[in-house]
Amino acid sequence: MAKFTSCLAREAYGDLDEAITLYREAWRLRPAHYLGHSCAVIKLSIALLARFRGRGHIALADADEAKELLRGSLDICPPGSHAYKAVLIHLAAENYFVAGGREWVMLQNSLIETLRMRFERQGRVQDLDESIQRGRAMSLSRPNDADTLDNLANALQTRFEQRGDRKDLDEAIELHRVALQLMPAGHPDCSASLNNLANALSTRFEQRVALQLTPVGHLHCSTLLNNLANALRTRFEQRGDGKDLDEAIEHHRVALWPRPEGHPDRSASLNNLASALFTRFNQRGDGKDLDEAIKHLRVALQLTPVDHPDRSTSLNNLASALSMRFKQSPASLNFAQQPCQFTEDAIRALMPAGHLHCLTLLNNLASALSMRFEQQGDRKDLDEAIQISSRSAAQSLAHPSHLRARLNLAKMCVALWRSQHAPQDLDDAMNHYRVAAQCAPAGLLRRLESSLHWVEDAEEHQHTSALDAYAQSLQLLDSHISATAPVSSRHQVRKHFPPDLSVNAASCALHQGDVCRAVEFLEQGR
Repeated sequence: MAKFTSCLAREAYGDLDEAITLYREAWRLRPAHYLGHSCAVIKLSIALLARFRGRGHIALADADEAKELLRGSLDICPPGSHAYKAVLIHLAAENYFVAGGREWVMLQNSLIETLRMRFERQGRVQDLDESIQRGRAMSLSRPNDADTLDNLANALQTRFEQRGDRKDLDEAIELHRVALQLMPAGHPDCSASLNNLANALSTRFEQRVALQLTPVGHLHCSTLLNNLANALRTRFEQRGDGKDLDEAIEHHRVALWPRPEGHPDRSASLNNLASALFTRFNQRGDGKDLDEAIKHLRVALQLTPVDHPDRSTSLNNLASALSMRFKQSPASLNFAQQPCQFTEDAIRALMPAGHLHCLTLLNNLASALSMRFEQQGDRKDLDEAIQISSRSAAQSLAHPSHLRARLNLAKMCVALWRSQHAPQDLDDAMNHYRVAAQCAPAGLLRRLESSLHWVEDAEEHQHTSALDAYAQSLQLLDSHISATAPVSSRHQVRKHFPPDLSVNAASCALHQGDVCRAVEFLEQGR
């Protein structure tokens, strides 16, 4: 490798010749089915192609040999392996494949899936959009390719989880169904495709079939139950039906049975159950849910080694639950320090700077510090919370976490206003609310909740943005209901939100002398 690098740096083809000789010897010393055989082939091929590009037509045999070596290694590498994909990429770079051929199709599918996975790791929205764009193009040219349809469906489901557009989820479900139908009974990928479909289904039917075929205690039972529970929670977050959340919690409870004490995945199941219980507490305010969540989270943390990659999740979840308990019982001052400490440990110990999950941790830490400021009055806590939230907002412009950062900043600016009554602090708070309500990646429901917070604080402090806050809230409420509920049940869905929102909006408009807008608000509320 050093000889090859030397050649590239100094254009020393004597070094390249020697590198090729050494690579060729390494390749010959490794049997065809040896683990490192494909790696040796790839390195030799790259070196041969480099010599061809440097010497041109006099080294044409190098290009031919490289392509033949790579082509031959396709028959040895397991399809879907990293080595197989690497060979495909190098052959594609040499325009070896005919568009539409088997290897070309596999390469395109790998690219679609890789772009989606890179989005999940780095948060680049362009990667997800390109993944969907390529998937659509492939599905038009190959409508009967199950892998293509599955990959496109996975990308659409990922976009639904980020943006909350139900059309993406519905299309993903339909594509997963078609992909499953295209696979003959007994196909090795059939179970994976069924599980993909189950993950996306809002009706939950197909995943229940998988569960009926998998008895409690089976190796995959807990995985299927957790997948179903997570799908139900996703639908709850989008549509707000408490029955979905209740069912998700029950599935998480049952998923614990096949994972007794000592099972390596028990801590993950405990975290899932606790997270669902915490969500239900936030919706209904039942302290028993919060107490049970904290109990499970403490056990999960004890079961997770210090160097385990999931320890940051356990620390963060426990910090959030303890913050809420402290908020409910401010007299318990011992809780004031724990949430901050746990969240700081999670950030410092395991999350690299810039990692998307780190944004959630930063937002949680800022919330805990702000809460401690409200209880103990130490201005340093509030200043640090504002600094952390500002950093999180700057790092998450195209990510759902941006809404949470802006919401935190709005509440902190209101806290500043209450302590020092500087008009600029109140203006800043309302501006943060405005930006949060317009944060499209966070989904309609969370934007609506942010807008309602804006209404509440603008009205309480008689800020001039109150009318805009009402207008934004009514618009988001209409959009949310249209996107998540059939016409027959929209009136029922409205009951989950302030019933007098349009009347209060009209009153605010009249107070500001805008009669026409008052009439519009009343019409919107009908």
